[in-house]
Amino acid sequence: MTEAFDRSIMFRCFNVSLGWVFTPRAVLLPGTCLLLLIAPHAQSATFTVTNTADSGSGSLRQAILDANANSGLDTIAFQIPGAGVRTIAPLSTLPPLTDPVSIDGTTQPGFASLPLIELNGTSAGGNAGLRLLGGGCTVRGLAINRFLTDGIDISGPGTNLVAGNFIGTDATGLLARGNASEGILISGSSGNLIGGTNAADRNLISGNADAGVYILNGGSNKVIGNYIGTTVAGTVRLGNTNNGVAIYNSGGNTVGGANGAFRNLISGNRGSGVYLFGAGSSGNSVSGNYIGTDPAGALSLSNLGDGITLSAAVNNVIGGTAAGAGNLISGNAKAGLSLASGSVGNLVQGNFIGTDGTGKLALGNSLAGVTIFGAGGNQIGGPTPAERNVISGNKQDGIFIQASTSANTVAGNFIGVTAGGTNALPNLFNGITLSNAPANLVGGISSGAGNLISGNANFGVQLLAGANSNVLQKNFIGTDRTGSAGVPNMLSGVRVESEANTIGTIGAGNLISGNGQDGIFLVGAGARSNLVQANFIGTVSNGTAGLGNGRAGIGISGAPANTIGAAGAGNLISANLDAGIYLITSGAAYNRIQGNLIGTEATGTAPLGNLFEGVYVEGAPTNTIGDVSAGARNLISGNQTRGIWLTNASWNLIQGNFIGTAADGFAALGNAFHGVDCDAGARNNSIGGAGGAGNKIAFAQTIYAGVRIRDGATNDAILGNAIFSNGALAIDLGAYGVAVNDLNDPDTGANFLQNCPVLTQAVTGGGTGVRGTLNSRPSKTFLLQFFASPSCDSSGNGEGQIYLGDHTVATAGDGNATFVTTFAGSVPVGYSLTATATDGASNTSEFSACLAAGVAPVLSVAPAPNRQMSVSWPNSTTGFALLQTGSLQPPVQWTAVTNVPVNTGGQFVVTLPTTSTNRFFTLNFQ
Repeated sequence: MTEAFDRSIMFRCFNVSLGWVFTPRAVLLPGTCLLLLIAPHAQSATFTVTNTADSGSGSLRQAILDANANSGLDTIAFQIPGAGVRTIAPLSTLPPLTDPVSIDGTTQPGFASLPLIELNGTSAGGNAGLRLLGGGCTVRGLAINRFLTDGIDISGPGTNLVAGNFIGTDATGLLARGNASEGILISGSSGNLIGGTNAADRNLISGNADAGVYILNGGSNKVIGNYIGTTVAGTVRLGNTNNGVAIYNSGGNTVGGANGAFRNLISGNRGSGVYLFGAGSSGNSVSGNYIGTDPAGALSLSNLGDGITLSAAVNNVIGGTAAGAGNLISGNAKAGLSLASGSVGNLVQGNFIGTDGTGKLALGNSLAGVTIFGAGGNQIGGPTPAERNVISGNKQDGIFIQASTSANTVAGNFIGVTAGGTNALPNLFNGITLSNAPANLVGGISSGAGNLISGNANFGVQLLAGANSNVLQKNFIGTDRTGSAGVPNMLSGVRVESEANTIGTIGAGNLISGNGQDGIFLVGAGARSNLVQANFIGTVSNGTAGLGNGRAGIGISGAPANTIGAAGAGNLISANLDAGIYLITSGAAYNRIQGNLIGTEATGTAPLGNLFEGVYVEGAPTNTIGDVSAGARNLISGNQTRGIWLTNASWNLIQGNFIGTAADGFAALGNAFHGVDCDAGARNNSIGGAGGAGNKIAFAQTIYAGVRIRDGATNDAILGNAIFSNGALAIDLGAYGVAVNDLNDPDTGANFLQNCPVLTQAVTGGGTGVRGTLNSRPSKTFLLQFFASPSCDSSGNGEGQIYLGDHTVATAGDGNATFVTTFAGSVPVGYSLTATATDGASNTSEFSACLAAGVAPVLSVAPAPNRQMSVSWPNSTTGFALLQTGSLQPPVQWTAVTNVPVNTGGQFVVTLPTTSTNRFFTLNFQ
């Protein structure tokens, strides 16, 4: 028997005459040989590096060549004589690793934790230090530095492990010895692991001239447990010149993980900590890392770019909801997280951005915590506590959204407060700023979707020019997480300089309380057509107690055509330290204020007054306060000065409101001063109106009137209102007290001190009739309005609790007019009737002196001698004429009875002949 071997194939043949024969080639005798193919048996080998020579036996180069030549997983170990760091300085490019091999620097005698084997690539030529092309390789325990491109290049089939190395530093991990490009480049390779969960697996990847780790067109790689951009202790910057980790057009990679052992420390880099770019960078996860801090999360160790940058990267997850999945992104020289153009569908959850690791102290990023620039459809936070980001302590905004950015959702976050949500941790600009960013959602309708936006150094939310059609829902702005204590934003809760935004929706209003200035401030001509509804502004979250904003509830300065409240969706605006609402300057025009509770608690039954007016209007024209429908009326009560104050304000319409009553319109809930006060320059305003547009104005306290018109205020119509139970006059023109009528009314002053009518007769029963006179300017037309009240005002001039109707008169050349008018409704006998006069320029008078309503006379019909009948009525009531008709079928045709009544026996008696047909009689007040 003979034997021979071939490295590639073994042939075993059987020959009857010769027995077993092994031959090195497939040379067979026909019909006499059976061919068997047997795979070679791979023998793992250990190749030991015993010197620092560039080549030859015992060199690293030779060990790599031998390992490549021996199929299967081999080991390259180190046994280089001598103590301390042993430096291998290749004189040319090292061979690539084409077959699985583990290069293990920890085998060098004396290894403890720091590398003892250094690869110095100064003279190695233009390739990477180690090139992993074959897959299944491990590189461990080396210091790899000063190569003219990458420290390690992984471009093979993947499943490589790089662990426990110092890449870009010296062997102490204290000095930069950067590779001229990336520390580690993964190009077109998947499933590689950089680092590990044990401290011994940690790579220190610092000091390199480009990125620490660069993943190019590679998927499912993991970068975990490393220090990237720092010294070995993680406490001093030793930055890579560009980004810590860069991922380009690569999907499904993981940086960090939801466990402290997976955490990367990515700090001190001169670019961003993590940079994801390119549309192919999708489905990556960046979680559990400390980015921009020291390992304890207690001190800043800035990346000089953003903490994390996404550019045209889609559907990635930054943080996560599992315990420990959130990143700490703080102390960076630009933004904490930047989502740049084309970055769509990314999810940012569970992170601390701008705080220390406890979420209690500021460790702010130098720009915003989160910047979104031209990137849409991203979600920052979510409705559950696990999805919440804490975005606080940053040196500019908490979140800054700009540059035609839309369809982003910011929900459930704590912005400007500590992680506990009880104390301020200010972002030094605004909590959230939107600039040229339309149609984003801040908050949401689901439980927990609202953000807590409090404690910031400027505004809670600022909507700048171009930030149109955004929606704010269910946020707490200026309070703690419970909504029961103030954590003020130093300026306004919400500042709006843009149009068509919605602040609050039915069932999803915001709580905007405790802020340093206004709850909501709409400012400038660009702040138009916004809708503010269903919010609690100046109260605690249940609306039962005050938590006032430091200025007004809502301020409108030069902002037109906004709607504050709506039928069934009004705001509660109470307990603020200035007015409930103010409108100032001429640009604040065409605004509508409807359906709100201003100065009460949430039920409208108890006072929770704003410190000054319910509504203050200065220089602002053509606004509407209230509406004729019940749901659109405002309840303006319980305020500590006036209900409404107009000064230098014209053409405003105040209608349908309850001013000074409780929500039922009857119980007392008075404003401390006048119900409505028109100061100098308040001209051509309408208080009330026709068709149910009148206000209820009541319970102004002590010396204050229902409506006060001051000198310099003219052409202010006061029509159709129910004004009652005020401390002073129902309407007071000029100086306090009843204005005296003067001949032909030549006055100047408040509403030109329009003369009031003089009532001479009032009767009730089957309707109400009033007779009287008016003296005013000659040859003019006047609208008279008539009212009834249970009793007369103590001044002797009336109030007007019940509006009866109106009547138009024209004065003659001598300035006099007489009137007789009737109204269908009857008032109780003894009620006080009173009236106002309004001239053609809308100047309304005070109420006239009261006149009690007497009983209307009752007709009696009785037979009389000579086939006649007598029709009689009491002579105590004059001014009636007898009418008759033959039929009560509509249309009834009444005609005057021309017979002169005879005054006899206390009766007016008219005697008429009887007829064979029916006759019906009535008395007409005339």
